[in-house]
Amino acid sequence: MPNASLVQLHDRTQALIRLLSDMGIGEVISYSRLSETIHCNVQAEGKHHLYSARAILRREERKVYDIVPKVGVVRLDDVGKVQMGARYLPRIKGAIRRGADTVACVEDFEALPASEKVRHNTLLTIYTFMERTTRPACVKHIEQAVSQRQSHLALEETLQLFQR
Repeated sequence: MPNASLVQLHDRTQALIRLLSDMGIGEVISYSRLSETIHCNVQAEGKHHLYSARAILRREERKVYDIVPKVGVVRLDDVGKVQMGARYLPRIKGAIRRGADTVACVEDFEALPASEKVRHNTLLTIYTFMERTTRPACVKHIEQAVSQRQSHLALEETLQLFQR
């Protein structure tokens, strides 16, 4: 079983970790079986145990599980891991937009202390960079460079793509 850092894990979380860890790639386990294992509904009051078990296994054993709506949980192969990772991009873009919009709501920039002016401008710079680099055209540009190199790009190489 994973060491789950120094945190004392709940018995239910530990039981789910054991069950999920034994799954093969592509195997699906039903919500009913998961719920029977921990004696509570993993879609309701036991949801956090399933979330924790999945997070621990992803972090410590590099095993990734996705939800199959109205069915249960499936252990992903490498293609599934990439596809699941790509689903986070729209969420990130929304968070970037909300962060930039929030900082842009400052009404009296000149009244801010100097340190907060720096923080304000730093945040806007970062949010702008992130928003622009996640645009479809930029993602395509990065994909082309990665395709030529056949591996991920270091930060310096990625920044050079935007200097051309």
